[in-house]
Amino acid sequence: MDDEEEDEVAPEFPNEAQFVRQRLEAFGDGPLGLEFFELFYDMLRKQAMKHTRQVQTESPLDLFHVFFEYMLPLADATTQLILLKKLIGLIYNTTFIKGYCTSHGWIGKLLRVMARSFAEPHSKELNLELIALVQLLAQFHVEPAELRLLFSALTSDWTRPYWAQLVSVLGAALKRDGPDVFFDLNGADSGFIVPIMRWPWKGFTFVTWLRIETFDDPSGGKVFKAGYQPRLFSFTDERNYGVEGFFIGGQLSVHVRTHGFNSPKNELARLNFKFEPKRWYCVCLTHEYRLLRKSPLSLFVDGKMVETVGLVYPRVDGPVTRCRIGNNNEQLDLSKPPSQSDSRPQPMVGQLGVVLVLQQAIDSGNARRIFELGANVLPKFNWDKTEIVTGFNKTVFTVERKWGPRIHFWYSPRATDGVMCQDLSAPVDPTRSAATLEGVKDWRTRSLATALYSIGGTKNLLLLLVRLHSN
Repeated sequence: MDDEEEDEVAPEFPNEAQFVRQRLEAFGDGPLGLEFFELFYDMLRKQAMKHTRQVQTESPLDLFHVFFEYMLPLADATTQLILLKKLIGLIYNTTFIKGYCTSHGWIGKLLRVMARSFAEPHSKELNLELIALVQLLAQFHVEPAELRLLFSALTSDWTRPYWAQLVSVLGAALKRDGPDVFFDLNGADSGFIVPIMRWPWKGFTFVTWLRIETFDDPSGGKVFKAGYQPRLFSFTDERNYGVEGFFIGGQLSVHVRTHGFNSPKNELARLNFKFEPKRWYCVCLTHEYRLLRKSPLSLFVDGKMVETVGLVYPRVDGPVTRCRIGNNNEQLDLSKPPSQSDSRPQPMVGQLGVVLVLQQAIDSGNARRIFELGANVLPKFNWDKTEIVTGFNKTVFTVERKWGPRIHFWYSPRATDGVMCQDLSAPVDPTRSAATLEGVKDWRTRSLATALYSIGGTKNLLLLLVRLHSN
């Protein structure tokens, strides 16, 4: 009988319970302040970073249960609300933490927590924050099984006071933008190393789907003396002749270093368009070579031209040997502290979809065509005639069998093998593959619309609405 009673009160997650007990013993007998819970947020950041880098750890704690089952109940109602809001802010601000939470089934676990919490009449504010957290995670990734759980919850009596808020979760998640598959760059040791190439002489077009997490220095400005100017791309030779695109605040700047009459020529163009953090853009940057006047540099955002300026064209005689995307070519000088260094790595904190470079400057009509292909563009074939409908034909880019500039390279998060990212314009040539640095992870997310299709399509949604209306 005693053994049965001990089994009934034994914690479901003994390692997590023991961790919290040890934390309480170390904290002492004083009242629990917010500092008691700070360790959890640090653990979540570190564990999510290891998950991003695909570092295996030995029996890591289930951080969801550490927080929701063992730490949060120790706080009073006001502190619980503060702690949950801080967790939501942390997840909102960092994509790799969103990925960690969704890949560990937090949506389903949250629904089980909500089933208990909704029964408490005094916890309305806390319940609304729990719903907000479910919505935040569902906008990023949701599994079909989790969607079934959400549908089941909506038709249960315990969710009746919150039906409107829970239905709004579905509406908000359906409005998700950006690609389903993308590269996530953590801003610490992230970026792509592109193979040596010859730079186009007549013009180029750089295209990508882009989301900047933050334009602030990830080191907080305390580690490096040099300023933070995150690189979108950097293509230079050993003499630093070439072109770089980087952000100053939310504005894209392009720096060119090329041959002059007696000395190298440096020019900088700072474009006026203001990019907002945490928003997806289709960015298309074109530069056309002109012999007797300034070469036009044009920026297209979401298929629309927003600005054109004159900028000398980067003419590079030899091979472009230092090619990076999402970072520059600087290496840390380990002989002295970073704070004493005049140069530094400039990793971008954010996400990238496909990255495409064409060997000519395209016009506004074709920039709009590329945008209209969407963030999840994949080659499409007409199998009857074995023609490319949309995609590439050998090294020529084709849209609806029309228009054919040559492709310089095309990388996609859907075409990766470990740390290598295949050049889709030369699929049989592994020497054209780019290498991803340690801080890059390709996320394969599932939108709510895709999850809905997996469980039977819109008929399930209609049945849900009918049941809600009848209730």
